[in-house]
Amino acid sequence: MNDIIGFILRLVAKEALARKKLVISLYVGTAMFFAAIAWVWPQVFNSAATIIIEDRNILTPLMKGTAQTSVLTEPLKLAKTMMNSRTTLIEVLQIGGWIDDNTSQAKIDSLIDELRTRTVISNTGKKIIHINYRDREPQRAMLATKAMSDIFIRESNAIKRRDSQNAYDFIDSQAEIYHKKLIFADRAIKDFREKNVDSTPGAMQVATERVLTLTRELEDLDIEILGEKSKLSAQRLQLSGGGGAENTASIEREVGLRTRISTLKASLDDLRLTYEDTYPDIVQIKSQIKSTEIRIRKEIDTRNSGEKPSNQELSDSPLAQELRSAILNTQTSITTLDSRKEQLNILLDNERKKINRINAVDVEISELTRESQVNKAQYNQLVEQRESARISRDMDLANQGIKARIQEAAFLPVNPRGVRFMHIIIIGLLFSFAVPIAIVFGLTILDQKVRDKRTLTDKLKLPLLASVYPIQSQAEIKQYHTKLATMGFIVACVWTFYGVEIWLKVGG
Repeated sequence: MNDIIGFILRLVAKEALARKKLVISLYVGTAMFFAAIAWVWPQVFNSAATIIIEDRNILTPLMKGTAQTSVLTEPLKLAKTMMNSRTTLIEVLQIGGWIDDNTSQAKIDSLIDELRTRTVISNTGKKIIHINYRDREPQRAMLATKAMSDIFIRESNAIKRRDSQNAYDFIDSQAEIYHKKLIFADRAIKDFREKNVDSTPGAMQVATERVLTLTRELEDLDIEILGEKSKLSAQRLQLSGGGGAENTASIEREVGLRTRISTLKASLDDLRLTYEDTYPDIVQIKSQIKSTEIRIRKEIDTRNSGEKPSNQELSDSPLAQELRSAILNTQTSITTLDSRKEQLNILLDNERKKINRINAVDVEISELTRESQVNKAQYNQLVEQRESARISRDMDLANQGIKARIQEAAFLPVNPRGVRFMHIIIIGLLFSFAVPIAIVFGLTILDQKVRDKRTLTDKLKLPLLASVYPIQSQAEIKQYHTKLATMGFIVACVWTFYGVEIWLKVGG
C-alpha cells in the first residue's frame, strides 16, 4: 500500500512538472476565483429577541371567579401574521431608516419582500416566541429585530385591551337593552292594573263570596215567593167561600214550615263555607230540611183532599173586606219579591261576568309578570357579567392581565453568521492545490501511457528483462530546479495576495 501511495505521489509530481503551465494556470485561476468570491461574499449578521407570554401573576388567583383575563390564543400565529403585515413592515423600515418620504413605492415593496424573507418567527412551546432577523449591517439587524419585538408587545397588548373594551361595550349594550325591556314590562303591568282596577289581588275571593251570597238570597227569595203565592191561594179560597179554619191552620203551618226550611238552608250555606258535606252538622241539617219538605207536602195533600166548600159568594162582610185587603197586600208583596228576584239575577250575572273578567285579567297579568321576571333575571345576570367585564378591562388597561414581555432584547451582533470571509479563504487555499493535482492525476490516468514495470508484468502479463532509469544531465537538473522555483514563487505570490486581501478585509 505504501509503495502504491509513494508511486502515485511521485507520478503526480512528475506529471505536474511536465504540465507546469497547466498546473500553474489551474492553481492561479482557482485561487483567484475563491479570492474574488471571498471579497464579494456578503456578511450576514443575525439579531434575535425572545418574548415570553405571561398568563399568570399575583392577581390571577385573587381575581378568580370575579374577572376573566384576556387570552392571547395562538401567539405564534399572531406574531407571524403581525410580522408579515405591510403596516408593521413599513413601520420597521421607517425605524431602521431604510425609507423616507421620497422613497418610491417600488423600492418600498422590494424592501418589504426582503424583510419577509430575512425574518424568521419561531416558538418554544406556546409561551415563548423567538424573532430572528438577518442583515448585512449589524446595526440595521438589531434595529429591525428591536422594532419587531416592540411592535409585537405593543400590538398584542393593544389587542387584549381592545378585546376587553369590546366585550365590555357589548355586555353593557345588552344590559341596557334588557333594562329597557324590564322598565317597559313593569310599566305595562302598572298600566294594565290601572285599566282593570276591579281586578286587584283578592278580588276573585270577594266576587266568589258575593256570588254565593246572591245565590243564597235567590234561594231564600224563591222560598218566600212560593210562600206568598200559597198564602194568596189560601186567601182567594177563603174569599170565594172555600176552606175554613182547618184550611187556614194548615196554610199557617205550611208557611211556618217553609220559614224553617229557609232558616235551615241559611245555616247549611254558612257551614259549607268552612266544612265538607260529610260534616255531621251539615248531614243533620240536610236531614231536617228533607223531613220538613215531607211535612209540607203532607199538609198540601191533606188540605187538597178535604171537602171543598160551596161556591157561593161571600157577602160584603168585614171579613171579606179584610180578605180582599190581605189578597191585595199579598199580590203587592209577590210583585215586590219578583222585582227583587230579577234584580238579584242581574247582580248575579254581573258578578259572574266579573269573575270571568278577573280570570282573563289574571292570565294577562301572569303573562306580563312572567315576561318581567325573565327580563329581570337576564338583566341581573348581565349586570354581574358587565361588572366582571369592567374589572377585566381595567386589568388590561393597567397591563395586569395576561401580557407579553421581552425576555431577551435584540442585541448588536458582532460576528457574522453562516459562511464567512475566512471560511472562503481557507477553502480557496485548499482547492487551489487540490484542483490542479486532481486534474493532473485524471489526465495521467486517461492517457494510457506505461509508466511502471508492474503495468507490464501484472496487467499485460509480459516478461520483464530489465528496467533502465533515465539519467538527467546538468541542464535538465537545472531546468527541473527552475520549474520548482517558478512554481514556488507563484505559490508565494498567491499566498501574499491572500494575505493582502485578508488585511484589507479584516484589518483595514
